[in-house]
This record gives sequence, structure tokens and C-alpha cells, in this order.
Amino acid sequence: RGGGWFWSMALVPDGEAARELFGCFQAASPVYLDTAGRSPLLTASAEAGREAVRLKAFPWAMGQADHEVLEKSVRENFARLLETSSENVAITPSTSYAITMAAKNLGLQSPRNCALVLENQMASNVLPWQHCTQEAGGEVLVVPRPDGGDWDWASAIISRLEGPVGGRIGVVALPHVHWSDGSWVDLERVGPACARLGIPLVCDITQSAGALPFSVPKIRPAFACASVHKWLLGPYGFSLLYVDPNWQTRSLPLDHHERRRVGAAHPLWDVVGAMTYSVPEDAAGASCCGVGGYPMELVPGAARLDAGGRCNPVGLPMLAPALAAVTEWGPAAVQAAVAKKVAVIQQAASQLGLVSPPNARHFVGLYFPSTFTGGSPSERQARKSAFWDQTLGQTSGNGPSAAATAGASPIVTPPEEGERRMFVVFRYLKKQGILCQLRNGCLRVAPYLFTTDQDLELFVTALGNAVQLALSDVPE
Repeated sequence: RGGGWFWSMALVPDGEAARELFGCFQAASPVYLDTAGRSPLLTASAEAGREAVRLKAFPWAMGQADHEVLEKSVRENFARLLETSSENVAITPSTSYAITMAAKNLGLQSPRNCALVLENQMASNVLPWQHCTQEAGGEVLVVPRPDGGDWDWASAIISRLEGPVGGRIGVVALPHVHWSDGSWVDLERVGPACARLGIPLVCDITQSAGALPFSVPKIRPAFACASVHKWLLGPYGFSLLYVDPNWQTRSLPLDHHERRRVGAAHPLWDVVGAMTYSVPEDAAGASCCGVGGYPMELVPGAARLDAGGRCNPVGLPMLAPALAAVTEWGPAAVQAAVAKKVAVIQQAASQLGLVSPPNARHFVGLYFPSTFTGGSPSERQARKSAFWDQTLGQTSGNGPSAAATAGASPIVTPPEEGERRMFVVFRYLKKQGILCQLRNGCLRVAPYLFTTDQDLELFVTALGNAVQLALSDVPE
């Protein structure tokens, strides 16, 4: 790719060669098509985790220097994936944490006190804006799924920015691909439009980082973060955060701790004691108190926004080799390999009468056409709201019902015919040992490099049987 960033596609393992890098695949393993939910661990990561747990049992064997090397490696590799500098990368525990920190630092104010998001966008990049906009007297504005069959989110977003509500928008909060169905958002169009209007862009790239190129110089986000347990092949407990240099010095961490204060890394910080205070003249007085505290100056760069506490000493050694592998392969090469598998899935689905986003990249959502034909979008939303009220009605005000607590699922009927049919498909596939997910009315199918031709053949055959079953028998 341009800008001096290059990865060789010859380095990317595929099919059986990729499966050998993971320790979970056996002859009796299911057909795993849920990388968008969580990926398996590379064998190297699993072994590093086991060794880290062993070392925790012998704390005198844990080395701070090794820990710092791993942190540096993680920042550098994530930065390389985003075509930026490691000085612009912070380490946080979750995407909701990272987005909440971004929301607090952006500080929406009237008249630009609204946030723009997508219909059915992942909650981690919506809930923080709900709180932020409420505090500022604004609201969350939702871009509906584009009509016309092209799933062109970028045009729909830009039309809102340039339309009557544009003057109220103080932040645009987006993914790179929609988490439910994989439909692509052309951020290289949206980003410059936001920059031209002076509106910060905040990206949750959890469902794309490592599998789809993301260019900071071209997209120009204020903040961009990714949880690592999906396409970055990492463990739970990390979300890596890019922070634009212009926002670094204007931002404060979400929690106030010592680790990213100037001088905190010095060995005398704890030995001598970094906390200071002024001694009052009447030092002998029992009621006298000094005035002081710890040094407050934050280190330069995005690391000033790191979450408190030492980076997880078990998770970090697992994340480092995973991120190194994904970076070595390169997102463009991973995308090219996985997109071929997605094309096979889409072609088979189309022949069965299902529809999917034509701009899907490395995973895709499959819909029955009737999901979109039950009246206007507002009428479908009204049924969805009634459905959710029905679902909540099966729980008490204090939490889940007794049946749910006992492990039973509430009996509810999805509001749209297409959703009910897709539920039949999902259950059939699961019984056949083919693991996908249901998300917002579609069957989300997310292969990866380890997906073999045989896996795809089994999926296509089972999907045909499942669709035939769903069309002949839809439970009320």
C-alpha cells in the first residue's frame, strides 16, 4: 500500500496452513464461522499465557523489563496497522472504556451537542454518546440503513452532515464495518468530510482492525479503538486506542493513577516517596496539616491516557505474539484471503434467495428479503420496540425471571417474518456443528484464514437444507 507501508501476501497462511497455527482444531471440531464474535488463540499466544500464569505463582521471577518490551511491541504493531506512530497509541481495558474517555474529553456543547451514529450500531460506541449528549442537552441522531440495495453508508452519513441537522452534530461515531452484517463504511470519504466541517470522528474498529486496512492519514480520526479478541486474535481485556496528537494534550485519562505521571518510572518514585507536602510553621500543632500530593504532570503522547494499573501480566504476553503475527501478515493480505471465502458464502446465499450487503468485506450478514418488506422503517421500528417491551416483560424489575435464572430462555417471537425464518436457520446450523451468530435479524457468518474449502462446502450444503426448512416451517 502507499505511504511506505507494505506487507507481502506470500506471508499469509491460509486454510490448513493457518489451522496449524492454532491449537483448537481437531477432526471433530465444529465449523467455526464466528471470528466476529471471538477468535481462537494462536498456539504461541496460548503457550505465552500458560507461562505467564506460571510466573505469577512465582512473583520474584516476573521481570519489569520484559513487561515494558511487550508493551512497546504492542504499541508499535498496532500503530503499524493504522499507519501511525506508536506515540499515538494508548492501552485501555475495553472499547467502552476508550469511547467513554473520548466522549468526556470531546466535551460536547450547544449548538453542536448531538452525536451521529448508525442504525443498530454496537452499543460500546453508542451508550457513551447517549450519556454525553444528555448532559449537553442534545441527543443521539441515527442514520437508518441505506435503501436502494447499495448499502452506501458513507453517502447517507455525509448527507446528514451537510443537511439540516448538520449544525447540531458535534461528533460522528462510526465503525469501519457494521458489526451485525459486515456492511462497509467508506471512512476515507467520511473522514475528510468530517474534517472539512470541523467535526471530530471517533471510530470503533473492533470488527475491522487487522482484517481491513485503516489509514490514519487518510481517515483522520480524533480517536480510533479496537478490542483485540476478534480479528487481532488476542485475549480479552484490551482495547488499543489511537489518539490524534492534537487531542493528546487536551485530554485527561478516565481514571487518575500514577503510572503515566512524569517521574513515575524512576526507581526512586517508591523508594524515597514521590508524595510531597508543605510543612506548616506550627508543625507541633496536633491539628496542623501540610498541603501537597503526588506529581501530576502526565507523560507526553497517547500513553498519558493509558488505563490505571499495570498492564495485565497474563494477557499482555498473549497479546504481543498475536498482534505481531497479524501485523506481519498485513490487513490488506488478510482481507484479500478472507474476502474470497465471503464471496463463496454470498454466492451460495444468493442462489437460495437470501440477500446480503454487496459491500461486505471479511464477514457478512445473510437476510431473508422479507426482513425489509414489512412496512416502512418507522413501522418496523415500532414492532421492534414492542418486541423488546415484550421481552423485558418476561423479567422482573429486579433482574431475570426465575426461568431465565434457571437457565431457560424466555419464549419470545421475533417481530419480522424474515427474522423468525433466520432463527430456524441458525438453530439448524448449530445442530449440525456449524457455528455462526444471529445479529439484528441476520445470520452473521465470519470466516477467517483457518476456514478451509471443506468448511465452506459443509456450510453451503447445510445452509441450503436450513433455508428449505425455514421456508416450510416457521413457528408462530
